[in-house]
Amino acid sequence: MKVMKFGGTSVGSVNSILSVKRIVESASAGEPVIVVVSALGGITDKLINTSKMAATGDSAYEGEFREIVYRHVEMIKEGGSCRRRASGVATSDWRIAE
Repeated sequence: MKVMKFGGTSVGSVNSILSVKRIVESASAGEPVIVVVSALGGITDKLINTSKMAATGDSAYEGEFREIVYRHVEMIKEGGSCRRRASGVATSDWRIAE
């Protein structure tokens, strides 16, 4: 069994994610693979800064949060199949409502 971890710039764009997909497909020939994917490039820092803004009562965190969501929704639109895209957008919308 292989465990592969990707994050940052390796999942920062649709083209990068498609490259990761090819790597995983190649590595999975003949044995199980576990794939761990962390945040898109730049998102971890943005999440930390946004949470700090929210914790101090700075309402500008809402705009920052919307930017994070927008980036993920756009990634889904660019790279997902119709079925996967619809599922991802629905999940994103649900999380926004929370």
